[in-house]
Amino acid sequence: MGTANATNISVALVQQADELISFALKTGACKDVAELELSATQLGSAGPDVERQLKLMQDATLFLYISGRPDRGLIIALKARDFALSVANAKSTSAALAMVGICAADTGNLPLAMEAYSDALSLAQKSNDVSREGKIWQNLGSALAYSGLFREANACFARALELAKVCKDLGPLSAGIQTNIALNYLHLEEIGLGLAAIQKSIELSSNPVGAHAILNRVLAENCSTRLCLEVDDLAGARTHATAARHFASQSKSPRADISASVAEGLAEVFSGQSDIGISRLTATLERGIALKVTIREVLVALVKAHEHIGQHDKALEYLNMMLEQQRKTQAANVLQHVKRHLEQLHVADKDSPIEDASQIIKKLLTRAEVFEGRVAKSELQKRDKELFIARVEVMERLAVAAELRDDSTGEHSYRVGR
Repeated sequence: MGTANATNISVALVQQADELISFALKTGACKDVAELELSATQLGSAGPDVERQLKLMQDATLFLYISGRPDRGLIIALKARDFALSVANAKSTSAALAMVGICAADTGNLPLAMEAYSDALSLAQKSNDVSREGKIWQNLGSALAYSGLFREANACFARALELAKVCKDLGPLSAGIQTNIALNYLHLEEIGLGLAAIQKSIELSSNPVGAHAILNRVLAENCSTRLCLEVDDLAGARTHATAARHFASQSKSPRADISASVAEGLAEVFSGQSDIGISRLTATLERGIALKVTIREVLVALVKAHEHIGQHDKALEYLNMMLEQQRKTQAANVLQHVKRHLEQLHVADKDSPIEDASQIIKKLLTRAEVFEGRVAKSELQKRDKELFIARVEVMERLAVAAELRDDSTGEHSYRVGR
């Protein structure tokens, strides 16, 4: 009787969690996030439907990630991983590891993310789970992009797209993958390739449905805005920034709101509303730091904005913040867990060696030196201008003094004038 009672309670618990988590993921909103977290956490033990429980824990993690709470999502993802391992469910373990990687990467814990992705990828390949493998390649690419390894990231995305050709389950991911590829080309300053990729992304996500799909569309519009600015298409940039805000208002996601704000701020700066745009981007950075999400992207935007208006000292300040983040990445040695998988991608092209974090730091240092040179030149020009003004003032005073001692013929004033 007691066992039946316990089973009934477990069924009720799962049903309640299902209703709460499914509604939140579908709408992108939740009245009581603490209750959702508690429900998801309680699912991490033996119950009436282990696979359903694990799926709900993954969905809860995904909602927390989308809603800008990756640190909270990571707690549930780790619990789901341990639960899946305890019941020896390889498929759910791989899925849980992927969610660990997503949340860990977004909170800046790249070593944990890389370790999780590497383990998940090995499990998926051993079980010949093409769908899972494609998703992990996509996630791995995103983590590499976070660390500034854009070419390595695009190699992972290309692999995911190849798998999508033979696995229909991966089809819905193609739009997001194309956005990530476009964003990496933007960072690599290969704008033509970026524009081609983002066009494919928007075509694939013309009518986004659900919180995750809408978020991906916001990210695509953000990327489109930035690519348009690279080719001086201000009208296009403003159009895409407006679209980003439109979709962000539908998603109710802080992550989407931050991405839309970045697009709006950059469009404003490049359209001549620099004070409004800089103010928006600065406030967005503060929000990103508070939520611990998309900080790098906001810093990139601030560097770009201040460089555009000639404030190289401020651009250097934000670039140094990016450099500090990159140094932490290097210290963590984030590539150690996935090097074998990346080497597989580079077998066909030995002339494209795997890039490491130290190379990224060198690039950032080089750019910092450029900004330092511009700041020094600006200071020199400022001093020259001040000296010129001082000399003009001296000449004016001399002219006044000369006029006061002019002779009756007026010839002295004439000579001073010449």
